[in-house]
Amino acid sequence: MKQPLSEKELIYFSKRKLLERITIQQLTNGHYEIFFTLKNTDTKYFLKTQRGESRTWVSLDRLTNHIRSFYEPIDNILLKLKKEIKYEKKH
Repeated sequence: MKQPLSEKELIYFSKRKLLERITIQQLTNGHYEIFFTLKNTDTKYFLKTQRGESRTWVSLDRLTNHIRSFYEPIDNILLKLKKEIKYEKKH
């Protein structure tokens, strides 16, 4: 089961070197979301918005810039890409 974490909580864990792994997962719409595993736990956490929803990024570049800006360096990052993407058409 995935548990929500706020940005503030995630920065706290990152500064204390408690992040075991970051998983970047591509969604079927082409956007990206991230999940975190803390050391000594099997629970997956996701970064939540103020509305409690999973935060997503439109591009991998923006997401990696976010990770570099807010979190301490981590060696264990897993990238999961979708084989097929269904982009929404803009009118």
